[in-house]
Amino acid sequence: MKMVNKYVCFSFLISLFSAIFCYEATSQSYNAFNGSAYAGVLSNFINPASAINTPYQWDFSLLGLQTNTSNSGISIANLNRANLTPKNIKYILYQPTTGSDNRNIDNCSDLHLFNFRYALDELQSVSFGMRVRTCNHIGASPFKYNPTIKDLNSFLSYNADRSKIPFNLNVSNEAWTETDLGYSRILIDNDENRLSVGGTLQILRGLSGVAINMYDITYQAEPNRNILTSGGITNIYSANYSEMDTQYSTIKNLQRFKAAAKFGIGASFGFEYIVKKNIFDEPFSPQNYYWKFGASIMDIGSNNFNTNRFSFDVNTPKDGLTDTALINRFNSPYDSVSNITNTLWQTFQKGSHLKSTFKMSLPTRLVLTIDKSLGNDLYVNLMGNINFYSHDITDIYHVKAVELNRLTLTTRWETEHWGIYLPLEYTERKQVLIGGAVKIGPLVVGLHNLNWLNHLRLEEFEGGGYLALHFTPKIKKRHHYLDCYDGATNDKSE
Repeated sequence: MKMVNKYVCFSFLISLFSAIFCYEATSQSYNAFNGSAYAGVLSNFINPASAINTPYQWDFSLLGLQTNTSNSGISIANLNRANLTPKNIKYILYQPTTGSDNRNIDNCSDLHLFNFRYALDELQSVSFGMRVRTCNHIGASPFKYNPTIKDLNSFLSYNADRSKIPFNLNVSNEAWTETDLGYSRILIDNDENRLSVGGTLQILRGLSGVAINMYDITYQAEPNRNILTSGGITNIYSANYSEMDTQYSTIKNLQRFKAAAKFGIGASFGFEYIVKKNIFDEPFSPQNYYWKFGASIMDIGSNNFNTNRFSFDVNTPKDGLTDTALINRFNSPYDSVSNITNTLWQTFQKGSHLKSTFKMSLPTRLVLTIDKSLGNDLYVNLMGNINFYSHDITDIYHVKAVELNRLTLTTRWETEHWGIYLPLEYTERKQVLIGGAVKIGPLVVGLHNLNWLNHLRLEEFEGGGYLALHFTPKIKKRHHYLDCYDGATNDKSE
């Protein structure tokens, strides 16, 4: 285990840092807003066609942040209030889950700022927003683990019965900023139904691209040592990490890091169909409907990166290469990224530098929604994410990113200023997560998994939360002609 940790120390920590940073400071599913007519500009995150179907002429989200995690790879212990301090955080234990199953960790997080929507008229609206997003994945083929394992030698010895079965480990991190320019328009609007379409142009700037692939690793187990017999390691990460230098301040490093990021283009498209609930032939209000159906293709495109000079591929271990030899090499006092690279080149028979550029796709997916009004400000929404890609880094020059595959059923009671939301998420691991959220004026705050309210269940590291500050004008009341008639009658009697 020590060898693995030494080797991936740089790129792996980058990946984890991005996930943890966004988890503490900041995915795509603000479940409280699923299908809501009050979501306004925030509905663009699910379907760009929804932005016109809101009762507001304008709305503005100052800040929003969210993270969502699916975890079958890491167990966390000693997670209590006493250890959630800078002084005691070192006592929190992170280690692989026990057992012998596949292990996967997926995290999607985002931070959005200054998202604004404005209705040009009753048929069309425009929107603008800025976001920082990240998708992270760690996946490993089956292996056995228990807490007594302390290093690579004990790990391989404990898994000696699986030594001939190829082992694979892959890690990827993609982080980027995007500026969103949205447009939505009504195509059909009559007494029975309403059809809108919309799209978002995403101007991307790739901040971080990391992919590590340890593939087809096999070994021969012997007393007190293990001999690597096959396999290889591919490591690729973006060149902007080379701009970081200890001689500069943190602010200067961040400025250099961002300046080296490359631009890209993404896009999202969708439509929304509403079956109206007309009352005495009143003008249609987006809150009044029987059914609402939506479909969208989100996040088409990819981020582009220049390859860092330490990106490489090595394969086929040299004859007689043992775990002990690797441990000794990586315990060198001159341990650094360049030393790790040189060590791997020296211990494998074949090695090559990687091409100068690579891509990482956006988490392209199909989003389907059905929303039903039950009356009395009560609604139920069903939303499904269907990813276009699976996790795949066999093509190291075009790494795939995915969103969390989850089927979400959300019951909500909401008015202009108040709301209670109860989402149920069915996960890829065949688990049901019970979430909850509330709206109090402009503030919406929620959890994907209410078990997180219990710190013992928080250690499962499954789920996450979200928060948004969403400001709207007061909805103009639409009067029916009978209201005017009654008023005229009353005036006459007086």
